[in-house]
Amino acid sequence: MATAPKVQVGQVYADNDSRQEGRTLEVTEVHPGSTLVEPYAVMRVLTNARNVGKDNIGRTRRVKQARLLRRTSSGYRLVSGPGAPTPVNELVDGINEVLGEQRS
Repeated sequence: MATAPKVQVGQVYADNDSRQEGRTLEVTEVHPGSTLVEPYAVMRVLTNARNVGKDNIGRTRRVKQARLLRRTSSGYRLVSGPGAPTPVNELVDGINEVLGEQRS
């Protein structure tokens, strides 16, 4: 499996949550965290969810970096920007994963 890319300013993430389908967010700031605060990213809403009643475009959200780095059904997936997956990279990762399982 490919390693998760580092969270960077300019990356665009799509919301995987079915309640927020269609919503995309752009990373505007990255905070490394501290002893008491987990690393997080400040993100700006680029597109509204399809089923939302009010306009959220331009609003900011704080999201833990750990949530951005792991793909879950209610998390986020990287769609563009530095480190974004391309169809070729995903194909190669899939082939390497299959070959690794066959060698074991």
